[in-house]
Amino acid sequence: LGRLVDYAGLWERDLYFATLALVRLHERSPAEVFGGDKALGCLREGRIVDALRQLEKSPRADSQAIFKQLRRLFGADFSHKCKIVRIRNNLVHFNMLEVGAKRLDLTEAVNETRRLMAYDRKLKNAVSKSVIELMARENLDLAWKMEGHRLAGATVKARQAVHLEDRKIREDLHGDQFVAMAADLFAGKALPSEGDAATARRVGGREAGAGKRGKPGGKWPPRAGSRRRRK
Repeated sequence: LGRLVDYAGLWERDLYFATLALVRLHERSPAEVFGGDKALGCLREGRIVDALRQLEKSPRADSQAIFKQLRRLFGADFSHKCKIVRIRNNLVHFNMLEVGAKRLDLTEAVNETRRLMAYDRKLKNAVSKSVIELMARENLDLAWKMEGHRLAGATVKARQAVHLEDRKIREDLHGDQFVAMAADLFAGKALPSEGDAATARRVGGREAGAGKRGKPGGKWPPRAGSRRRRK
């Protein structure tokens, strides 16, 4: 969730930058465009959404033109009922963790964040990629399938450590219960890791059926007197 909150910060940063850029393109100053102490005060304090709500009320033609351009670029009217603004609020205030909130679904949170960043395709795609990378740092492989423009069907599996390269003995880096809990956070499914699960469980022990010098079918230790006499 902390990573998704970062994207809400990027959204506000880009909205602030675009606002000032449009003011400059109209060859006006922020004081001229926003006017009034309340709107200008919100802008100076970094409360860009509140500032734009005041801007919408301005009778100035250039102020209205800037507001309409921002609404088109970011797909939001910046009102209290605006879906984009509610996504931003839910992220920065961690509303999904409040008592009485519906069950946490990180896949849905990722989808909502992607919608927030839809004004920039590169950033939109970076949302899911960054979450996948965070999970990979914890030795978990996360994947989704696409349904339209939304992510769905999350799958999670543990990464493996490989021991004894010549024999390819693999060991899961997380237990089944841990992987299942991680998958549940994404309303997804836990998958078994690639490779022989039985082999992974035998790490550190002798393979079943291995005999003398590792040859299958032999007996170990050998019986007394079984060694050939030298001539």
